[in-house]
Amino acid sequence: MATLATAGRRRAFSRKSRTGCQTCRTRHVRCDEAPGSCLNCTSTGRKCDGYDRNQLPLHINIGTNLPGTSSDERRCFAFFLGKTAPMIETCFDSELWRRLVLPMSQAEPAVFHAVVALSALHENSVARGLGNEYHRFSLSQYNRAITKLHQRFGSNDPQLHQVVLTCCIIFFTLELLQGNYKAAFAHLRQGLKIMQVQPGSPDQFPVLKRSHPLDYDPALVETFMRLDLEATNFDLSGRGLRLGNTKRPLAVPSQESLEITSLVAAKQLLASITCDVFCFYDHSARVFQGTVPPDLLSLSAERCRIWRRLVEFTASFDVFLSRYRVETTLTPSRIRGINIVQVYQLLLKTTLEAATTASEVAFDDYLSVFTTVTHSAEKIIESLKAEYGHDSLPTLTMDIGVIPPLYWVCVKCRYRQIRERALHLLESWPHREGPYDSNMVVHIIKAIFAIESEYLGMEVVRETWRLTSLSVEISEDQRDGIVTYALSGDPRLQQRQFKLAGVDSLTRT
Repeated sequence: MATLATAGRRRAFSRKSRTGCQTCRTRHVRCDEAPGSCLNCTSTGRKCDGYDRNQLPLHINIGTNLPGTSSDERRCFAFFLGKTAPMIETCFDSELWRRLVLPMSQAEPAVFHAVVALSALHENSVARGLGNEYHRFSLSQYNRAITKLHQRFGSNDPQLHQVVLTCCIIFFTLELLQGNYKAAFAHLRQGLKIMQVQPGSPDQFPVLKRSHPLDYDPALVETFMRLDLEATNFDLSGRGLRLGNTKRPLAVPSQESLEITSLVAAKQLLASITCDVFCFYDHSARVFQGTVPPDLLSLSAERCRIWRRLVEFTASFDVFLSRYRVETTLTPSRIRGINIVQVYQLLLKTTLEAATTASEVAFDDYLSVFTTVTHSAEKIIESLKAEYGHDSLPTLTMDIGVIPPLYWVCVKCRYRQIRERALHLLESWPHREGPYDSNMVVHIIKAIFAIESEYLGMEVVRETWRLTSLSVEISEDQRDGIVTYALSGDPRLQQRQFKLAGVDSLTRT
């Protein structure tokens, strides 16, 4: 009797929620999971501590949620969940892939076929020897995704824009995995056009019903903004691909708040400041080269504005980090994300300080910075090797990483030991970070080293042999490249050709 009475008072079992906000989970109440802050908290005057964005869905019943799928599609989708999605967010917990793409891939056929296409291509790139079947299967899924999108055009569904933009990001990623820059940036431009069209403006996409830009998911906005900033380094107006000296205008002053509430927010702000710094650096270089009219007063004011943003960001990030280390479990991924933000802080400060002089010798004062950046990048790579294994390192990430910082060390640090160490680190991890391809960057750096060949046998490159102007053009088949440059001791523009044979080794299709 006592046992039955006890059993009668026993609470009914229900699985603990893993997706509600932290406050509701602590209170053991059902969370309504409203975007940003849940209504349970805000309606009762409580502070909503936000959602745990670092958990993948525990169970995804493909047979129930995605009827009519083939065994090949289900297997590739499982590969996407277990391998592709975690690989893409190697150094930052991605809201886009975890919170948006994964749930949408179960509800939207177009997104499902897009991620299956990406997964098949990814598996083909890492497994080796699978033949062309995976590539053909990926292409067929790619086409099915586009067909499903076209079937949705003209719909009044308010989610249609989110679906189209999500597919743009997946297609962009898929094309980059194959090294197809023109196709990748075409998808990026289409997505940006959709996001930038204001209500009442000339309709470039008549099949899509207009929605206000603020209606877009913040993760989509952040991703498109960052990729748009990175795209400014790539010029596709010719037959091939041109990197550097893309004649970017000075950045438009930003009014965004520099308060940092998450590591993802820090990354977003950092991307904006990075664009500011390198736009300013490129513009200053053209002023010193005499290719644009000098306006020293405007340059000085712009430098002060950017410097103030960088200082405010650093202070805000330090405050956030002191709280974040206490309140959050620091996973290897999060530690890598913190290290990457700190690496960029150092490089941006150095670049902004050196931008006010035409002399490449100015960078010699930052040997300790270049050493720290190289050491930090090495720790990040070692962390990845410890987590994934030496032979299973991620081949594609869609966040900022170590390629641009190590490239900058190789180009601007003229101390042989440090720059060669940075080159070795790039060679040790063949991969892509968004549009940046480590194999391509390695070939470019070796071409630069060959030009500054006077340093061979010396610890430091002589000033007269240092590059002061640099742009790189890659042939359409990505087998050859041309470096256009000028030297401190010879301001004439010169060119040198180099080979990139085997640069597309990341994708074996």
